[in-house]
Amino acid sequence: MIFINKGIIVTPQDILRLAEVAKQMQNSPALKAIQDSPLFKELEKQLAPMKEELLKSFTQPQTETEQVKDPLPELIQLFRDSVFSHFVHTKSGEIYVLVGLSNEKSDDQEKFPVTAVYGNVKTKECWSRPLIDFAQKFQKLQ
Repeated sequence: MIFINKGIIVTPQDILRLAEVAKQMQNSPALKAIQDSPLFKELEKQLAPMKEELLKSFTQPQTETEQVKDPLPELIQLFRDSVFSHFVHTKSGEIYVLVGLSNEKSDDQEKFPVTAVYGNVKTKECWSRPLIDFAQKFQKLQ
């Protein structure tokens, strides 16, 4: 299950990694400094609407027959509505424009995954990557 809110994507794997880091840092002065930082407080505000849903999903027992919701249709709609919008790469800080999505109708996601096609605004280089990767590595500019 993937939770999406205002362009922030949180997967169960992210939660587990954060829980492991939190356990390791439990009584650390560094943790207090992080929690007091403006960036952390802003992220906490943005994630607040999802908190109840996240907690519920991890505390409710899941049956073996329960179907895991496929995040792809939701991501496709979210990014289809963002074509020609500007995004920033979270590591490099470079600005890109989302040109479009490819393979939306593919029946074989292993061989032909839905991909984001995007270009660097400054260098005009064109790139593509699986949409799920794009969603995790880029943040939409307002």
